Amino acid sequence: MNERIMKKGRLKMNKIHVYIAVSLLLSIGIYVSSSQTATAPVWINDEDVQALVKAEKLHLITHTIANDLPEPFAIILYESSDKMGTGIVTTKDDKLQFQKEIETNRDKKSTVKHLGRTTGYPYTAVVVNDRSLLQPSNILSVQLANGYTEKISLAHTNAHVFIDKEHPNSYTALTQVQIKNASGKSLYAYND
Repeated sequence: MNERIMKKGRLKMNKIHVYIAVSLLLSIGIYVSSSQTATAPVWINDEDVQALVKAEKLHLITHTIANDLPEPFAIILYESSDKMGTGIVTTKDDKLQFQKEIETNRDKKSTVKHLGRTTGYPYTAVVVNDRSLLQPSNILSVQLANGYTEKISLAHTNAHVFIDKEHPNSYTALTQVQIKNASGKSLYAYND
């Protein structure tokens, strides 16, 4: 009889151990899966940019949003009194962050003004000050040293931010800014 009671006791203990082990494994599995769940990146929109610029008391010239990257951001081109600059808008803990990057004197006498950065996601911000160049058929083209080229029509804007999203974290200097008319004649050229 003692042997039967002992067998019964061992069976109960084994069942308890199995329940504890299964519960422990389930708890660990749930914890690991919940801690590895990736949160979707917070996208930046035009309203976010407008709100940040207003809060910083800046005048927005133009901006470009890069929501198609793992960590979305926006580059803004702004002016304040006699300065012109660029800044970056990012998100951290679901909150928007703004950081000024480059600031220079606003030179409205120069035909074309451009500034940018060569690291991270390289970008170039361009402002066309000469109104005679702002024809709907004119094309503004920017080329970086790594061969990245982008073109836009000057039909509706005198400013644009070009971001090289294909070559992050590579040192890339600006090599060329050009404005050509519909027949391909160069109206403005800057070569670095």
